[in-house]
Amino acid sequence: MLPDFKFHHIGIAVFDIDDTAQYYIDAGYQKTETVIDVIQNVKICFLTKEGMPMLELLAPVDENSPVNRTFGIFSVLYIGKIHG
Repeated sequence: MLPDFKFHHIGIAVFDIDDTAQYYIDAGYQKTETVIDVIQNVKICFLTKEGMPMLELLAPVDENSPVNRTFGIFSVLYIGKIHG
C-alpha cells in the first residue's frame, strides 16, 4: 500500500463528547483534556488504552459545526505519516 504511512487513530463523530468518553473510560481508556478547535468548530479529545487503537472523539460546538454532516457515518479512519 503506502510503506511510509502507518495507522494513527480512529476518529468518531459523537453528539456528546463527555457522555461518550465516559463509556470508554469505564472500559479502561485514559482521556485527554477536551479542547475546542475553533478552526473546525469542534470539541476534540483523545482516548488511549494499552494494546488498543487510539480514539479521537469529535463533537459539534454548535449547529454550524461541520462534524454535524458526518452523523450517520460510524467512523473516519485517519492514516498519517508518523514522524520521528
